[in-house]
Amino acid sequence: MVTNKRFAVTAKSRVDFHRPVPKGLDLRTVFCIEEERHVNNDWTVRCHNRYSQILYGERPTCLCVARRQVAQYPATPLVS
Repeated sequence: MVTNKRFAVTAKSRVDFHRPVPKGLDLRTVFCIEEERHVNNDWTVRCHNRYSQILYGERPTCLCVARRQVAQYPATPLVS
């Protein structure tokens, strides 16, 4: 590509300064997008025109202030 030739810069050193990923770190959690959403009267959460049903055991006690964290991981469906 013309853009690559135009902006390409030769590295000053051949040493790779990248660090290894620490054990136990899930990169999906680093690169996910989290948003807070309101819980509807029918115990659903809407995010990007998709609805997720909250299971009975995970329901908050008071619906009037119920909010839910919704996470979208790269190349995967929404998870609430």
